[in-house]
Amino acid sequence: LNGEVYHLLISTESLNHYIPNPEDIETVNAVIYNELVVGDIRDESRQAYRAVIDDLSNKGAQGVILGCTEITLLIKPEHSPIPTYDTTYLHAVSAVDWALSQ
Repeated sequence: LNGEVYHLLISTESLNHYIPNPEDIETVNAVIYNELVVGDIRDESRQAYRAVIDDLSNKGAQGVILGCTEITLLIKPEHSPIPTYDTTYLHAVSAVDWALSQ
């Protein structure tokens, strides 16, 4: 994902949003594509993600969107100083709610 995609994912006028810096985006993507997609879960990668989350939190973020299905293999709520939002879980719950309402 590049910076433009990050902006599209969270663009809304009612929320402030914080985008990782280019180096952090590169780290996030490298961990996803070189490790997580092949099931390689590394503590040093968790620490790198934690540093990205800490940086966003220090800038004012009050939550972090885990916008890739593999990220939750690495980051659990207890690994973050701010709330995490697992988009896979949120989509699944919404899909079930929608299916049950039909």
